[in-house]
Amino acid sequence: MHDMIQQLEDRALELLLAGNDPILDTLRSQLQYSTRKPRELTGAGFYRHFVVPSEAPRLLGNPSFELTDVFAEIEGLQFGAGFVLFIREGWLAWLEGCTYSETWPERISAFSVTYVKDGYPDEASERDLNALHRTRGWPGMTL
Repeated sequence: MHDMIQQLEDRALELLLAGNDPILDTLRSQLQYSTRKPRELTGAGFYRHFVVPSEAPRLLGNPSFELTDVFAEIEGLQFGAGFVLFIREGWLAWLEGCTYSETWPERISAFSVTYVKDGYPDEASERDLNALHRTRGWPGMTL
């Protein structure tokens, strides 16, 4: 059985950075410039840190925030997994994938990745950019 964790990670990043928005454009550019440190398995998921060189475009104002609207159904997990993409001081920092109170599977053989809408996975939904713009810390967002 082939472990598909890299494909899962790539698909989650694709969805987390998708959308017609200048902030997301800059983050996608940073991803292209970046290298990834080795994946750190935690038992309930993983962390994957990025090294983004200084010549990559940085987000103006050096904001820190998280993108959290992506969910995966993974064979062997009853409750699936969520993803958090951390942006720190204008740079991609790390991706976290985690289960909901289950042990991360030793091998991933099948998965599907979707957006979360109104707190629930929604295979039919497109990304809600208006909700994304209300993310705490989003550049230009005010409370």
